Amino acid sequence: GKRVCVGEGLARMELFLFMAAILQHFNLKSLVDPKDIDLSPIAIGFAKIPPHYKLCVIPRSQV
Repeated sequence: GKRVCVGEGLARMELFLFMAAILQHFNLKSLVDPKDIDLSPIAIGFAKIPPHYKLCVIPRSQV
């Protein structure tokens, strides 16, 4: 059968919790106009790599 990494499930869960915590406590804002963002991947050989993006991380105000 298919080989599976023993820690893959834990790693995916940890990554989800990390991203959820960031999105709960911070607003993410692009440093450039969203209309100017190019979402097409960069092709290098057989692989397609997403381009780099710069974000501003702003703490959410407590209500």
